[in-house]
Amino acid sequence: MQTKIVYGCDFSGAINPSEKIFLARAELTAGTLHIQDIIHCEERLDLYYHLTTQQAYWGMDMPFAYPAFIYERLEALTNWSSLYDLAVQTSRAQFKEQIEHAISSLAQTPTRRTDAALNAKSPLSKTPINMLGLTYGGFKLLAHLVRSGVNVYPFSEQHTARSSVYEVYPSHTWRMLGLKRGMPLSTFIASFNDKYPLHIEVKDTVYTCIAGLKPSMQMDACDAVAACVTMAYALVNNQLDTSWHQKPSFATDEEWGSSALEGLIVRLS
Repeated sequence: MQTKIVYGCDFSGAINPSEKIFLARAELTAGTLHIQDIIHCEERLDLYYHLTTQQAYWGMDMPFAYPAFIYERLEALTNWSSLYDLAVQTSRAQFKEQIEHAISSLAQTPTRRTDAALNAKSPLSKTPINMLGLTYGGFKLLAHLVRSGVNVYPFSEQHTARSSVYEVYPSHTWRMLGLKRGMPLSTFIASFNDKYPLHIEVKDTVYTCIAGLKPSMQMDACDAVAACVTMAYALVNNQLDTSWHQKPSFATDEEWGSSALEGLIVRLS
């Protein structure tokens, strides 16, 4: 029986992401997800190493694209690949300046259709944190992953025997369970097992690891688990490891029609 390796990543787009990146590693076998480890990445290079050295399915808590409006405003942008290239070819300050100029005349910040569907923050939002810093780091990472052969859903061609990354939004998963972020991981797991057919088991060492973290870091580690669970459920329920060119059941027609530019947030349904 095939076992799939599934990760959830709580990504930090901060200038200094030290102590802010957590991974949850799990094994998915016959309808059961076994959460094995919590991995703390000291910096993005550690994350890049994990992403590129094994075949796995990754739920990444970060925006993969901007609203289609941005492509219309910036001549240098023609598709998702050019957006990633812009992050690689410019400094953080230059990148933010170009994006801020493109939206400066707008009365309100545009939102992707997939953000609107989940009531999620726009990747162009500046409050309560400036998302442009996060997206700059995220797009640059995605650009390097594509060049290393990693599949980026739903944009790139899908190649077998390579890692695949998907955008997820753990806050939506917590909401779907009727829970607030920051509640104990044991409560999250019990609620999920009560409501969804995918069964989650967690090693005791995972709980011990999270309990030993600073309170400010425990939520990030729990979000990594939520991202992992979300990713695993989509693999089981929507076969997202095989059907990249078919609209998944969780997405609206509007989201799917815009996904070639705006991306698509993978979530529970």
